[in-house]
Amino acid sequence: MTPRSAQQQSPTESAELGVVDLLRARLCRLHLHRTGLWQHVRRFGSWVEGEAAEKAEAEHQNEITADLGAAGATVLLRIGPKRCDHDATRYQELWDFLRSLGVQRVHLDARLERNQVEDVMSLLYCHRKAIAGGGAANGMASRLRAPAGVHVACTQTSISDHTLTVRYTYCTLRFSQVVHWFESRRAGSSFHDHRTLFYAAPRYGALISLVIGGPGIAVALAHGEYLLAAIFGFSAAVLFGLTYALFMVVGSVEYDNEEKAYNLSRAYGRLRGYTERIQADIEQARTVQETFLPVPETMPFRDRLEWAASFVPAAEVGGDYFDVAQLDESKVAILFSDVSGHGMGAAFITAVMKTTFRAWLDGGGTLEELAQQMSANLLRLVPVGSFAAAFLMIYDVATRGLVYANCGHQPEPWCIPGDEKQPIHSLSDARNLVMGIQDSIEVTTSCMVLRPGDTVLFVSDGIVENPDVDGMLYGTERFEAFLQARRASRPGPLVEAVVAEARRHSHDTEQSDDRTVLAFRIKN
Repeated sequence: MTPRSAQQQSPTESAELGVVDLLRARLCRLHLHRTGLWQHVRRFGSWVEGEAAEKAEAEHQNEITADLGAAGATVLLRIGPKRCDHDATRYQELWDFLRSLGVQRVHLDARLERNQVEDVMSLLYCHRKAIAGGGAANGMASRLRAPAGVHVACTQTSISDHTLTVRYTYCTLRFSQVVHWFESRRAGSSFHDHRTLFYAAPRYGALISLVIGGPGIAVALAHGEYLLAAIFGFSAAVLFGLTYALFMVVGSVEYDNEEKAYNLSRAYGRLRGYTERIQADIEQARTVQETFLPVPETMPFRDRLEWAASFVPAAEVGGDYFDVAQLDESKVAILFSDVSGHGMGAAFITAVMKTTFRAWLDGGGTLEELAQQMSANLLRLVPVGSFAAAFLMIYDVATRGLVYANCGHQPEPWCIPGDEKQPIHSLSDARNLVMGIQDSIEVTTSCMVLRPGDTVLFVSDGIVENPDVDGMLYGTERFEAFLQARRASRPGPLVEAVVAEARRHSHDTEQSDDRTVLAFRIKN
């Protein structure tokens, strides 16, 4: 296939290297071998194929990243979102070379092999002047900057926004292309699979032995050289056997590939069916769980309390759960919890908690009784080792009295006084054991009085224990400083700001825990 210009290249199809490009890259590679850069390239390729690939597979990641920064900066290596403690200075000449091309970040597929890394770097070295200087509109530099980049060494390589991206791609070998061409074009129309090679084996064996050995046998017989004719006949027979064996071996390999492809397609079909059913069940579970959670528009005493909430699960369904319900003419009960685990198992535990909470509402009782009932039900209904941390609260809108009990929930809610002279503080005076560990638990409660303008804010540990790309947690101290800067915000904007701050801190990191926020403010 001849190379196409960047203007003609499909946005989703990589440009193929032409024969001239391949020859030039080979010559440049020979020149690169004589430089100190080559040892750094080989060393880095070996690390990518060996140690980095093993770590990526163990952690179920598929990307290796190197953040180069400006000249002289410390290079940060990451496998997936996590920082990799590996000595990046071992490849310093490679980093300097890439920086000279304007590259500040490298994204590599974890499946790459050492020779692929070497081939890509050889291509960049070959066109280094054009890449660094911008290059012609239809040159290699332009093709590398196209959305799909260039297809080289079974990789899709591109340079965009100062980022070098090298993705592993499947490419059909020339030998396989010849076999497929032979099956479809050269062996009749009866079969177009491995049987073509099996049926062609004797015919092509006979044809090749006849074409090569036949003339020699005929000449030898014409001159009466029977021994020579026998030698030619034996050679023709050997040639027939070799040709026959070659066709049969290739046909057997093709047959094995077709059988594997058939079995894989069936397995993929079954797996896809299972996945679709599981996904449908999970979507239904997500819908059910969303109905568990109250929305601010339906929360009680909206004439006296201003509500806001957000729920962003790490998976389709989550283990965080909160509930708000009116107890009587002046009291509202609040439950904010985090159960062990994630996914469907955690969602089932939240269902047990909701059922217990609603049964307690119907029967009436104290916070102590609610905590004891929940702990007993969790111990009785959920698997051993499962538990729930919860913060229970009753607020009286008439007296502005607040009674609460903390059953192992961290972080504890914050009270943000409307009077800016008063400090922000956590509700930390009633700590108890988590629920689901013991059948009967001792529960301690505490109380306080809220004032108009005061806000109570609940957040799950997915907010304060939210890691960034280097694995550093956001932390309670930073979160309290964040609240201090926004203490005048009403619940709606405050909850939105908390969610946005968590997303900003994690950045490219995959969300590892549910992020749940609930807030209410005493209206003036």
